[in-house]
Amino acid sequence: FPHVSMDDKSAGLVAVNHLVESGHKKIAGIFKADDRQGHFRYAGYVKGMLDAGLKIDEKNIIWIDTEDINNMERFERRIIRRLEGCTGCVCYNDEVAVPFVKICKKNNIRIPEDLSVVSIDDSDLAIYCDVPLTSVAYPIRELGQVAAQNLLKLIEDSSYDANHEFPTPLTIRESVKKL
Repeated sequence: FPHVSMDDKSAGLVAVNHLVESGHKKIAGIFKADDRQGHFRYAGYVKGMLDAGLKIDEKNIIWIDTEDINNMERFERRIIRRLEGCTGCVCYNDEVAVPFVKICKKNNIRIPEDLSVVSIDDSDLAIYCDVPLTSVAYPIRELGQVAAQNLLKLIEDSSYDANHEFPTPLTIRESVKKL
């Protein structure tokens, strides 16, 4: 089936690569378990860690679901415990990263001094977070436009290749410290 999407595996890879290039070696991750994007972003995280020769420690991976996003403070202790020894963290998206940053602040973990954070989506949430987030862009408006255009072209010509994957540029802000 034709698809128009962002390459979510690449988004996870870009996020972890930025942390690696900034000198981070022990990198945690928060990913969504109940959607495809979360697993693809995790796959990119794994690829980046392996490519850099870094150890992937499942103790530093936090799996959440859609309901957890609105209640992250409910499992705050588990989050903090899983960050132990980490200097960086990849967050599934900005909607997860913002409450995550608040949890860190509440537990005296300073962003980026103690923990660097890279998120995905590059939404307004990333800009207005307590610490403006470095975030991989998710071109939602352009994605919708291309999907609509490709659908119209596909209706006119059923052999039209309507597939399109968007690149994953990184917007650098204040949430990553170079070590």
